[in-house]
Amino acid sequence: MELEELPEHLIVLGSGYIGLEFAQMFRRFGSRVTVIGQSEQILSQQDPDIAIAVQTLLERDGIEFLLKAKVLKIDRSDNATKLLIQVGDREISVEGSHLLIAVGRAPTTDTLNLAAAGVATDARGFIPVNERLETNVPNGR
Repeated sequence: MELEELPEHLIVLGSGYIGLEFAQMFRRFGSRVTVIGQSEQILSQQDPDIAIAVQTLLERDGIEFLLKAKVLKIDRSDNATKLLIQVGDREISVEGSHLLIAVGRAPTTDTLNLAAAGVATDARGFIPVNERLETNVPNGR
């Protein structure tokens, strides 16, 4: 978000909603964009029909996808980042000007003192909610 120049070719490592938002934003700014995902589909937690529809729209915008990919090696030299990835039984080299790593999330709820409000967290620190996105605290108190 604080880049002083537009990436010529942005490689986005991760095909979740955060990686896709950045991919679309930089593509619309004019960068060439390649998204590399580990799963068989983008938005792996979503319904396959939704994921296919979103991927189709993004491909129409010019975003390239490499899915079911495993990163084997990353090299940075001069003004280029080169990734060696495995897709199926073949190894592919992808080179870009910039790399955005958008995989995984870590909650920071430990800094919120949620216990004082009685809000529960799970073992990983996430706040569990029900189908109405309500926490364990009744009536929002």
